[in-house]
Amino acid sequence: MRVHKALVDDLLGALGRVHFTAAKANALSALTTVEAAILDGATCTAAEVNKLDGLGSTTAEVDFACDLSARKQTITASGAITDNVNIIELNHASTPIAATITYFDRHAGLLVIRDVSTGTQSHTVEIVTPGQTFDGTNRKATFDAGGETLFIYVPTGDGTGYNGHLLANIGSVTLGST
Repeated sequence: MRVHKALVDDLLGALGRVHFTAAKANALSALTTVEAAILDGATCTAAEVNKLDGLGSTTAEVDFACDLSARKQTITASGAITDNVNIIELNHASTPIAATITYFDRHAGLLVIRDVSTGTQSHTVEIVTPGQTFDGTNRKATFDAGGETLFIYVPTGDGTGYNGHLLANIGSVTLGST
């Protein structure tokens, strides 16, 4: 299992004072040197650690939450984007990609869509389910250059029809209603 820095930061922020040395972290074979260094010097009380006791997460759920590779999809051809993916990379230098999201709400949390290609093709990502949008209006995003990126917060069941909240548009991603 890989430990994601944001998860570690959240846990350490909640726990506050865990005393964890890099040497102890390295004893956990799944941690890299960088991940162990993140934990180095953090401290918390036994009572605070015990607050985590009894949480009903399975190993698969913890792995999914901690392992970014399980939440990332690189798209190299037109087609549907897999549910529960939160990092989408569009990567084809010479052919436009037309990717679709069927159920936007299945990408809840922070959704990052970025063009990692070296070309200037017009890659598109479109939400095909009516009533679901990137920002309350637009269902289609067009990426024309490598580096262009959208950061979107996708709420779960908040009564907005699963409209996303556009946090950042890096570059010149064009948004449209269709």
